[in-house]
Amino acid sequence: MAGMGSRLGKNCPKGLVDIGQHKLVWYLLQNTFDIPDVRIVVGYCAEKVIDYVRSIRNDVTFVHNDIYETTSCAFSINMGCRDIDEPYLIVDGDLLLNCQSFRQFVNQTQDGKTLIGITLAKTQDAVFVELDSQEKNILSFTRKPVSKWEWSGVAYINGFTIESSEQFICDTLAKHLPLRCQPIDCYEIDTPADYQLALEHLGELGYDLP
Repeated sequence: MAGMGSRLGKNCPKGLVDIGQHKLVWYLLQNTFDIPDVRIVVGYCAEKVIDYVRSIRNDVTFVHNDIYETTSCAFSINMGCRDIDEPYLIVDGDLLLNCQSFRQFVNQTQDGKTLIGITLAKTQDAVFVELDSQEKNILSFTRKPVSKWEWSGVAYINGFTIESSEQFICDTLAKHLPLRCQPIDCYEIDTPADYQLALEHLGELGYDLP
């Protein structure tokens, strides 16, 4: 959540973008109340993000990426989890998650093995995944050719760390292929078209909305 979200054109961190009656990070936090150690990496407009998150949940740990303008999402993820010596869950800060689907994903991590979330391809700048014939394991990540599934931005990782030197999280994941995968219903909000698509499906995602 450290980036400026410039492609979206909302002039604020993507976590503070309004989706329906709430900000995007509100929806993410609804899915994490039973997760005891939640960390959010902040950079652009950090204090605004912190103040808003604390109004919802006051035990979140904030990790500051002060060089967010020149570093990648992978760098921020590395900052957030570099001192963790047990399996950990990562969720991109620009995702709108289906509550039930996310819970099903979490339930599939009980065996402690790395699990990568995939979702039906729908974003404008997708990282597609090639799966095995049973659609149980990821064989490769690619920008082209277009495929049915894309990398979701959700992963449960055991045994390795996202490398800070990589541009994208999937660049580190690619070094550990094949990896188990689990479909998850979610919407990445990176462009105005992504935002509109997520807004259209908000009512289907299982949130108790006013």
